[in-house]
Amino acid sequence: MNEDRLSDALTPDEIEALMTTVAGGLAGGEVATNTAVAYNFKKPNRVSQEQMRSLHRLHETHARSLEFAFSTLFRQITDVSVVSVVQLTYEEFLGSLPSPTCFAVIGINDHKSSLALEIDLDTIFPIIDRLLGGRGTKLTTKRELTELEWALADRVIGVLLEEYRKVWRPVRDLDFHVQVREANPSHTQLVGPNELVVLIILRVEFGEISGTMNICFPFVSLEPLLQKLDLKNWLVQEAEEASDDSARAMRAHLDRVPVRVEAHLGDARISVRNLVGLREGHLLRLNVSVHDEIGIFVNGIEKFAARPVSRAGMKAVRITRAAKGAS
Repeated sequence: MNEDRLSDALTPDEIEALMTTVAGGLAGGEVATNTAVAYNFKKPNRVSQEQMRSLHRLHETHARSLEFAFSTLFRQITDVSVVSVVQLTYEEFLGSLPSPTCFAVIGINDHKSSLALEIDLDTIFPIIDRLLGGRGTKLTTKRELTELEWALADRVIGVLLEEYRKVWRPVRDLDFHVQVREANPSHTQLVGPNELVVLIILRVEFGEISGTMNICFPFVSLEPLLQKLDLKNWLVQEAEEASDDSARAMRAHLDRVPVRVEAHLGDARISVRNLVGLREGHLLRLNVSVHDEIGIFVNGIEKFAARPVSRAGMKAVRITRAAKGAS
């Protein structure tokens, strides 16, 4: 009786069509299964994507703070940006570094945790040249830093770590200090070769120089911080932590930036014939009166009006008003 009911429900052609559909569905399922992403159990990504985005955001803040600090230290406008934040093994990190280089092991708080900082020679030598009053030129030969050069490099590292401490403050108070300086990174064993690390690559640009600085944060040192490093909370904390300290630090950096101030006494238009005939004692009549105001320019932009005066036997100007349209 059941067979009669089945035959009434489905004809042989309908049963064949149903089996074809099921077979096609299985085949489609197999194709979808083949698109699965391979997972490497030997090198797992132990830092989640959300935590990686939070780390990227934190180091973008660090890069912005370094722009002000480095511009003051180098006496030149400096751009700092985050190139990438990636996970890899410590062995892979060491294999990517040149030798010699500027490499330092940085202790964190109680010496139980640490990270590594590397500045390539094409970056650190132009910086040292700037600190010594030069234009920031690269060395043509690769060599280790001298003791004097290491002392200057320590100033750069100190500025970087001070700004690093500030950006970590909303998450946790950290004290960074140099433990070891080394020209050959392979001589240091920060963690085991197969241990996971997070590598932050910063690009530093000033003048015609473009180089990199690498921060290598072992996962064992980073793990306690990741629990507090939530992207949404970080963004809220970052906004709340735009405190008076940050504002004062920014103002302090800007206060030390040198500017060029010029007093424009006037213009004169003469022919080339008269120009080549100028001699000592000749007078040029300018297009302003001795009673007129003159323009005061700051870095080529007119900011004030003033009148010429004499002060303690020196020529000077007395500011009378702000220039029209000056802000």
